[in-house]
Amino acid sequence: MREMNTKFIEELRRTCESTNINFLLGAGCSFPAFGTLGNSERLWEQLKQDGADPGIAAAAGADTDEIERLIEAHLKAEFFTGAILPNKTYRGDRTKSTMQTKTNYQSFCIASMKLAAKREASTLPKQVTFFVTNYDICMDVALDQARIATNSGYTGRFNPVVDLSDFGRRVTASTLALGYQSEIPSANLVKIHGCASWRKMEGHIEFTNEFDLIEQIEKKIEDIRQAAQLPNPTQAPGLQSGLLPSSNIFNDLVNEAAGQIHNFNSDSVKDLLDLLNALQIVWPTKEKFQDTVLDEVYYAQLRRLTNQLEVRNSVLIVAGFSFADEHIRKLILRAADTNPTLKVIILCYNIQAQKDIRDNLEKEVGSKLENLPNKNIVTVTGSKRKDGSQIDLDLKTIAALLKKVIK
Repeated sequence: MREMNTKFIEELRRTCESTNINFLLGAGCSFPAFGTLGNSERLWEQLKQDGADPGIAAAAGADTDEIERLIEAHLKAEFFTGAILPNKTYRGDRTKSTMQTKTNYQSFCIASMKLAAKREASTLPKQVTFFVTNYDICMDVALDQARIATNSGYTGRFNPVVDLSDFGRRVTASTLALGYQSEIPSANLVKIHGCASWRKMEGHIEFTNEFDLIEQIEKKIEDIRQAAQLPNPTQAPGLQSGLLPSSNIFNDLVNEAAGQIHNFNSDSVKDLLDLLNALQIVWPTKEKFQDTVLDEVYYAQLRRLTNQLEVRNSVLIVAGFSFADEHIRKLILRAADTNPTLKVIILCYNIQAQKDIRDNLEKEVGSKLENLPNKNIVTVTGSKRKDGSQIDLDLKTIAALLKKVIK
């Protein structure tokens, strides 16, 4: 457990000078423009494991499957509204929250690339790999605006197809007169869980700047909301983010769905789920590892993460990621155990986030992180202000930290 002080910054500088640099960015990095997962994964797990109480369904005169389908559509619509829909307007959005996220990403992007750009040794690549678990285009836009050569896994110009052989290519420039070659700093951008800008076309996945599917889903959700209005105009069928009133308690969702099931058209709910499932993303459920393995693209990206962490003298800097994601958590812990030259530095938003992250990791390994054989996982919190309060480690603060590292 470390604090972001002068000593830590100096150690991080030495680490980045001599290692292969990797970042893992979670949903917390895209706040406030995009929402975080919240309790979505836990509620999905309860839906899959427990399901709706048949007694509640019988009392409502409804089918259990219909109630469960409505709850699934609600949870996915709620998640879609916070984590997917803002992509449609992100590039041109000038609202305060979006501009803040854009500025944070751009500052972070430029600072993190300079970690590799300042290297003198030719044996180490002037390349940084960003593993992103979000579905948004924030990092894509930041790298593009910073004019950084990026391997994004796309090949083609007019119909870019997701092709993971693109990762790892290094870029050099040469003078015409002398033939001198020098490496240009470049980035690998790996979207582990897919992206809102991906679509499946004729058996493969393409990258697109058209968000027509997102627009279809947005309209379908709004149509269902309008059709499901209750007789009393003062009562809304749900909050704006989903189809039902938002709740963190699964039984409340079951009761709400049972009470309102007759206000929803069953075929419309099925159609909405079909549209949502057409998104080329891995939904945040306990089944996502199986979903990932089934799809060659997702599986290959996980393999890329594994391979990067097995490289000698590598560092993985984690930000905005809670380690609640079971399969990525296991993957990183296994790599830290088998590769003693790997350093995992977890930048925690605050003390509570540090506690939650350590709980997730220590529950997995069954011991304190300090007791692991290689002792190569460290959690870091912000430094203290003069009044004793702790600085939150958001993406803006992390960018400022990296600027100190590269001085």
